[in-house]
Amino acid sequence: MVRMEKSKGDTMSRIATMSRVLLIICLSFLGLVGCSKKEEPKTQTVVAKDFSSEKGISKDAYIYGFPILDNYRLLYAYFVNKEDPNYKR
Repeated sequence: MVRMEKSKGDTMSRIATMSRVLLIICLSFLGLVGCSKKEEPKTQTVVAKDFSSEKGISKDAYIYGFPILDNYRLLYAYFVNKEDPNYKR
């Protein structure tokens, strides 16, 4: 039995050919998808939005967040900013 071994160059040329074929297939697919007929935009009806839930969320955020931010402001004035008249040593 004669065993034929494939050379490295033969394998590389097969990979290059397969890469080109795959590239052509992908580009053809993108061309077909890109040139397909587009639907007309549908008209949307305008509906008045109820902002009661957003107002409640923003009110809760203000009630929760304001004391924390005010505490940071006071700590900065007391212990970090040396030019502030309320600076404590």
